[in-house]
Amino acid sequence: MKKSFFLIPVLSFLISTSAFAQFDQGMMQIGAGIFAIPQYNSVEVTTRVNVGYFIMDNVAVGLLPHFSRTVRGNSNDLTDVINNAGISLYGRYYFTFPFSDRFAAFPEISAGPGTRGYKGNSGLSLNLTAGAGANYFFSDNVAVEVVLPIVHNRNLTDNGISSHVSISPVIGLQYHF
Repeated sequence: MKKSFFLIPVLSFLISTSAFAQFDQGMMQIGAGIFAIPQYNSVEVTTRVNVGYFIMDNVAVGLLPHFSRTVRGNSNDLTDVINNAGISLYGRYYFTFPFSDRFAAFPEISAGPGTRGYKGNSGLSLNLTAGAGANYFFSDNVAVEVVLPIVHNRNLTDNGISSHVSISPVIGLQYHF
């Protein structure tokens, strides 16, 4: 019973408030995010920045520089560090919700060149991502963003480093102007 007394005012506030999130043609967005995710015997840290332009209402395209570092232990108690860096073109379509102007969700795809390697052995790679994300605007132009992309780093050179597929969630901030 106490939960419903708490939830009713919170839901009423979220539904009635409006931050006027804008996704209009001609606007720009800039953002940054970071996330660390533990894996079997490693930790992957992902950072990324995005700069985009709304080419039409709700549709943004732009550049997505990114960097990730995976630190993993191996069977000899040694540590390997694998770095991935690149810049991709991205596209997003924003869905807004009738119950609040503060929320928006989007699918995101990106593709671009990069590098993948460790211990001085790196090579050219193709970075492909596809995923979904959501924004919560806490002011007219500033939002918290969560993106859950599936990332495929495909090696294009024969340097003995395998291609890599991972889920690399990112949390960050966005500024629309």
